[in-house]
Amino acid sequence: MIRLNRFLAMTGLASRRKSDQLIEDGLIKVNGKVCTTMGKIIDEKKDIVEYKGRVLKIKKENIYILLNKPRGCITTVKDEKNRRTVMDLLTIEERVYPVGRLDYDSEGLILMTNDGDLTYRLTHPCFEIKKVYRVLIDGLIETNDLNRFRSGIMLDGRKTKPCQAKIIKVINDCHYIEVKLHEGRNRQIRRMFEKMDYKVLRLRRVEYAGLNLGNLRTGEWRKLNHQEVSKLKQLLKR
Repeated sequence: MIRLNRFLAMTGLASRRKSDQLIEDGLIKVNGKVCTTMGKIIDEKKDIVEYKGRVLKIKKENIYILLNKPRGCITTVKDEKNRRTVMDLLTIEERVYPVGRLDYDSEGLILMTNDGDLTYRLTHPCFEIKKVYRVLIDGLIETNDLNRFRSGIMLDGRKTKPCQAKIIKVINDCHYIEVKLHEGRNRQIRRMFEKMDYKVLRLRRVEYAGLNLGNLRTGEWRKLNHQEVSKLKQLLKR
């Protein structure tokens, strides 16, 4: 027996959060009847679950992909403006989805998978997944401003959680800074620097949930090995 939203996530249809929305919108049928009951328990071996007339089955094999996203690429499955998306970089037949987002002008590590349950856990704030970024700004940062990352910066009426920021080097009179954080607000790093009147010239994510880019070049991708998947799942065991 399993909750309906988790079943939908395990089929690769959507994350658990998105699955809840599909249920609420009346797009899911159980045994031929529309189901809008949140938290409904089903028997995955007996009950027939449909989405737009398609019978859903739990995927036997989950796929986990690490991608080095280039700038000028959208972190979505489709784009209304027909811009290049992360899906255009893959050469696999299986359907996968990006975990979280990097904005159009940002680059670096993106995890992609058809494991909706894992996606839900990686993106849920309670797990406080560590992310590491390298940021080039337009100038030299003041020490007091660097310290503000540790104390928190006001965004949308509330402070960001304490994070770590350190100067790595100077490039053409501009600081190259490493930032480590455990939240994922919309365009958070760019907005934190903008709040202190610094412009971000380049933003690259180099680590996510213990995974790093290694020698993966921009636009390249690879599947995670069994050891990496195991460590990822162990991290999320709570």
